[in-house]
Amino acid sequence: MKRLVLIVPLIIAFACQDAGVSPDNPPNLRTLSAAEVQVSKSTNDFAFNLFRNLPTPETDNAFISPLSVSMALGMVLNGAEGEVRQSILNTIDFKEYTAEEVNEGFRDLTKLLLSMDRKINFGLANSVWYRNDLTVNAQFSSTIKNYYDGIVKDLDFANPASKDIINSWLESKTNNRIKDLINQIKSDEVMFLVNVIYFKGDWTHQFDKSKTKKAPFTTLSGAPAQVDMMFSKGVSMKYKSTPDFQLLDIPYGNSQFRFTILMPHEYSGILDLTETINAQTFNNTLNAADSISVELELPKFKMTWKDDLKPSLAQMGMLMVGFPLLFEGPTPPIQVGRVIHQSFLEVNEEGSEAAAATAIGMEFTSVAPSKPTKITIDKPFLFMIREKHSGVILFIGQLTDPGAL
Repeated sequence: MKRLVLIVPLIIAFACQDAGVSPDNPPNLRTLSAAEVQVSKSTNDFAFNLFRNLPTPETDNAFISPLSVSMALGMVLNGAEGEVRQSILNTIDFKEYTAEEVNEGFRDLTKLLLSMDRKINFGLANSVWYRNDLTVNAQFSSTIKNYYDGIVKDLDFANPASKDIINSWLESKTNNRIKDLINQIKSDEVMFLVNVIYFKGDWTHQFDKSKTKKAPFTTLSGAPAQVDMMFSKGVSMKYKSTPDFQLLDIPYGNSQFRFTILMPHEYSGILDLTETINAQTFNNTLNAADSISVELELPKFKMTWKDDLKPSLAQMGMLMVGFPLLFEGPTPPIQVGRVIHQSFLEVNEEGSEAAAATAIGMEFTSVAPSKPTKITIDKPFLFMIREKHSGVILFIGQLTDPGAL
């Protein structure tokens, strides 16, 4: 499956409106631990692999949080053993690491991300909800609380109100951007492992609202669409042009969180880009980028996405049956029933708001060009929101047709 991928926050700036960099808001640029380095690397490798294998058509708009999915899988990892546990480690690109090392990495990375920019509204939260006629495994519960700062709570899954309790918790953690993630609790489901991520940040230099206007955007089919195109007179960012695409790396707040765009030179080039791009190529291009200041035009857009990622994860090699460490005492075999992922994104003149939730339902089972002076984002592109110091990708998506939002 061909898909677009982007790693850094999409940011466009209006030079006279400096929103974020100030002496009283320094980033926490401490040396990364070995666990944090590994989590960032593995999550980014996983980001490109998962995005390539999404269940929706490769020509559609899409937006996910690979960090949310990998962190949810990090939790469920602790309920598995043997070849099932190893298959999860392989899928999230922690092949040579133990479950404890994964847990430590996610714990340390969460603390780091939360300390990077106090003017960015950023949150991570985890929870486990299980059927109240079962007894959760004490070691599993302790791991969720100690490493993922998660709540572990029993519910009467036979009561329809239980799904509302889970959904209300999700909504409260995402500024009400993720609603009704779980539409029902099935009779054979015994546990939900849930991760949510929320991000709201202003561009370091905001767009001038008075200059937003209708402008053409060439969709993946080649047909033109009229979009609300934002304009900034002077955007300071990192930039690199390769034979296949242009990279733009634009800052939020104190510049630690970034919005990165990979825009192919041809409107149909996004499909080939998705097939060839990987974390190493992306990092090499980013490291070679120069600092520039340009006039920038960027579409103003909003998108939502929701699907079951279980088929994608199975295609990537994850085994779905065998989780004996979730509950105390003997139980019927347990499998991953579904991996629901839902996301929200809005990009406007002030900045970006993004939210994503992942719920894993467990169930019983029987040539370098010259530097530009102006750039217009007017064709399909990949985009990511990431944190610069750790390098971790928080969200990744593609915009192929603004009219389909």
